[in-house]
Amino acid sequence: GAGMTTSSALCSNHVMRSGRHIAVFTILARRGSMAGIGVVRPVKIDKSDFVGDDLTFDPERMPKFLEYLRGKKTDKWGDSNVHCCTVNNYGSFCWHDLTGGDHHSGKSQIGLLLDLNEGTLSIHKDGRRIALKDNLTGEYCWYATVNHRASVSIQRG
Repeated sequence: GAGMTTSSALCSNHVMRSGRHIAVFTILARRGSMAGIGVVRPVKIDKSDFVGDDLTFDPERMPKFLEYLRGKKTDKWGDSNVHCCTVNNYGSFCWHDLTGGDHHSGKSQIGLLLDLNEGTLSIHKDGRRIALKDNLTGEYCWYATVNHRASVSIQRG
């Protein structure tokens, strides 16, 4: 909305190429705030390619960012067309070919298990798996995005 600042961060210096990777994200979100976490292709971003808040993982702006990612594709990405997987503080998850989830607010812990041996990303909330995405190949890195009323911390699982 108007007057809301959104920021995003990529852990592009920690590229995951194979094996199993677990991260637990703790999200603290006030009512009406937004935070998102997930995996995305590791890319060097030229900020001059974006205007204002266009460089964010906000779902409303995601199509522009996904188009940007497609333009940065390398052979290291493998055969998968899954470039970004997101789960937000409401428990909704998305990628370009699947959406769904439930809604809540407050403090939550969400675990992500990226298994590049199996090509899957499992999303866990409150000790149960809420989603599984397959067909992930190549390189990914963790990311987080928040607006001014939310915060995210990450730890290894």
